[in-house]
Amino acid sequence: METLVRHGLQAAWFNDDALGRHLDRLHATDIHAVYSAFQLHVYQHEGIPMGVFHGDTTSMSVYGAYMKPSESLQIVEGYSRDRPGAEADIAVNNHSYSYFERFQKIFEHSLRCVIYVTDLLLQDLKESYPHLFDNLLAAQHTRNKNLEIFFKEGMKEGYFNKINPALFMIQDDAVLRRIIDPMFSIQYDLTLKQALLDFYKLKKFQVIKPEYIDLIDDHVAEDEIVRILQTIS
Repeated sequence: METLVRHGLQAAWFNDDALGRHLDRLHATDIHAVYSAFQLHVYQHEGIPMGVFHGDTTSMSVYGAYMKPSESLQIVEGYSRDRPGAEADIAVNNHSYSYFERFQKIFEHSLRCVIYVTDLLLQDLKESYPHLFDNLLAAQHTRNKNLEIFFKEGMKEGYFNKINPALFMIQDDAVLRRIIDPMFSIQYDLTLKQALLDFYKLKKFQVIKPEYIDLIDDHVAEDEIVRILQTIS
């Protein structure tokens, strides 16, 4: 805060009314003009190349062979800042979340994995980019180890039923990949949302002991399923 606000200002001055008045002033002045003036000042003071101010931070993930890469798209090997499941990976080991909240995060992560890491992508990586395929397998192995520890802790604490964590994770991958296949909804006359929500509830009853079932807010999982589906619709 000391870096952003000059010395002598008090936190009490930053109330809703004051901030609202300043936002109104920015709107009346034309926020784009204010930002352009700010950019010009920084450019002149710091000597930063003007091209930096027009950088596009859109994240793109590509794979395959690019014989003549576009000048505007510099393809490099690495990890996307939008990597699906990053939050869930952290949440599994974050004890500030309850076991039930972490269970929901795991389901969300599993769903994102099967949506973004398709069978076709896996086959392409295995055949054309074996080093990337090996990296992916290593990441999956690490995730599985973390999940195994998580489930064993939940069983030890008395929140989870006695299950085989490995089979639980295999079931996630196999069933979710079957559900997101367009033919599944046609064959069983189910919407994708309903099928995913039903499978989530099935997993919940598999894992969570009966006395704790009512403590779980299914609306959280439902809202996240809807958000995930909106990204692919």
